[in-house]
Amino acid sequence: MIPNLGFNSNGKCPECGKIIEIKLKIDGNEHSCHRVSPSELKVGELMSLDRRFIREILAIEKHSDYYRVALKEYTTINIDNDSLITRINGSW
Repeated sequence: MIPNLGFNSNGKCPECGKIIEIKLKIDGNEHSCHRVSPSELKVGELMSLDRRFIREILAIEKHSDYYRVALKEYTTINIDNDSLITRINGSW
């Protein structure tokens, strides 16, 4: 299971309440992303498990206390309900 990494508990600024934008550089490309709960993920979106690679979401299964997410050219992972996931919003 991927644990909650202690990031902001809802992906929002504790002072203003706006979603926190994160910029990652992976393989020479810069990406805009946000931290979201697994319930907000959708098939076809891109996510990053760490700062080394990005994978497309192929399938999502909801279970009682976790989500099972299949990633293109990788594997299927289990994500705790209370985790925050880095979802890629685009590149620039």
